[in-house]
Amino acid sequence: MAHPTPRPSRGLPRLIGLIAVEALVVALVLEAAIRVVGPRTALHRLLYQPATAADLQAAESLEALMRRSMIGFAPRTASYGFVLNSRSLRTSEYTVAKPPGVTRVLAFGDSFTWASGALPHEDSWTVVLEDRLRRAGVRAEVLRLGVPGTGPDFQHRLWQLEGSRLGADLVVLGFFVGNDFVEHQPTDLTRGLRPHALTEVLADDWMTFRLARNLYRVARDVVVRPGGATERTVYPSGGYPLPEYARDFRPELPTFTAARHLKIEASRMALCLDDSRGDFEALLARVAATIAELDREVRAAGARFVVVLFPDEYRVDPRVAGDAAAVAGRDLDDYDLDRPARRLAEVLGGRGIEVVDLTPLFVERGRDLPLYRVRDTHWNRAGNELAGDVIANFLTTGEARPSAPPDPARISVNDFERGDPEAFRSPAPVPGTPSDCTAPTDRVP
Repeated sequence: MAHPTPRPSRGLPRLIGLIAVEALVVALVLEAAIRVVGPRTALHRLLYQPATAADLQAAESLEALMRRSMIGFAPRTASYGFVLNSRSLRTSEYTVAKPPGVTRVLAFGDSFTWASGALPHEDSWTVVLEDRLRRAGVRAEVLRLGVPGTGPDFQHRLWQLEGSRLGADLVVLGFFVGNDFVEHQPTDLTRGLRPHALTEVLADDWMTFRLARNLYRVARDVVVRPGGATERTVYPSGGYPLPEYARDFRPELPTFTAARHLKIEASRMALCLDDSRGDFEALLARVAATIAELDREVRAAGARFVVVLFPDEYRVDPRVAGDAAAVAGRDLDDYDLDRPARRLAEVLGGRGIEVVDLTPLFVERGRDLPLYRVRDTHWNRAGNELAGDVIANFLTTGEARPSAPPDPARISVNDFERGDPEAFRSPAPVPGTPSDCTAPTDRVP
C-alpha cells in the first residue's frame, strides 16, 4: 500500500514571517517615537549627528537654532561648571545694546570655544583673550558664542539670529581644522571621509540605530569623569562659573580610551589623504563660501572679521599622527597633513578675509609642552593660553605671535605627561609666525 508523501510543515515559515512583521512594526513605532520625543528630551545629545546636513536656515529664532545643536536650549542649567545664560549660551549675561566705551568682541566656534572639551571657564581662550586685550588698554567685552558640534553653517545662522544685533566691533571665528569642514554638510560629500560607511549610512537615516550606536560608544569608549557634562538643575540666574567645578577639576583624567582617541584622529586625517583630494576640495568650496558670506555680513554691520584656524592634535603631535595612520592601515606618507589649513587660508586670503593660522606656533611650542588634554583632542590650559594670547596680540599689533612665555600657573598636571618638566619652566623664545600665515590689516581700537 502506497503511503502519501508528507507535506512540508507551513508552521515554521509562518512563524518566522509573523515574527519579522512584528519586529518591523516595533522598529517603526520605536523609530517614530524617538523622532517625536527624542529631540525634546535628554536623549537629544545621543541623537545628534553633526556630520549631516541640517536645515539651519529654517530656524527663525535663537531657541529654534539651539534646539538643532547638541546642547539644545537649556538656559540657566550648568555645562562643565558654568551656568548657561538666559540664551542657553556659555557666556555671561549681556545686553543687546553695547555698553558705552566698550569694545565688544564676539567669539564664534565649536567645542573649542564652548569649553575646550570640559575645561573650567577661566581656562578658556576667550577669557585669556579678554584679559590680554584689557592689559593692552582695550576695554574689551568678549562674548563666547561657541556651540559644540557645529561648523560655519551653524555659526553663520547664529550670527544672523543673535550676533548681528549686538553692535559688535570685532567678530572672531574659531575654525577647528579637525572636523569643521564636515559639520552640517551634505552626506554625499562627507560619507566617503568617514570610516565604516555602512554604519554611517544607517546612523544618518535611522535614529534608532544612531541611538543604539552612540550608547554603545559611550559605554565602550568614554572614560567617566567627575562633574558631568550638563546638569538639568535650573538655577535662578545664569551666565557665571561654579567655583567648585574648577576646584575639583582633574586635568590628568583622559576623556576617551586610547583606541577611541586614535580612531577619532584617524577619521579626521581622512581629509588629508591624497585619494580624498576631490571630496576635500568640494567641502572646502562650500565652507569657504559660507565664511565669505559671514565676512560680508559682518563687515556690512560695521565690524571687523577675523578667522582663526585651530589645528588638530594630529598636526601638532607627530606621535598621534603616526599612530592614527597605523590604525587606519595607512602609511603617514599617504597624508598631506598641512593641506586643510593651508588650502583654507589660501582660499579665504584670496577673498580678502583676515586669517590667522595657529598651526606653526602650536607645532613650535608643542615640541616641548603638551597643548592638548589627555586623549581628548581639545586644548588644555596651556593650549588655550597660547591661542588667546596670540589672537589678542594679532588684534592689537597685527603680529600673530605670543606676547610672553607660558604662564607656569596655567600649566596643569597633564602638561607633564611627557618630556622633562624642567624644560617647561624656562622655555626658549618662540619665533613669530611666518608672514604667509597672517594677513594683518587694521587694529583693535
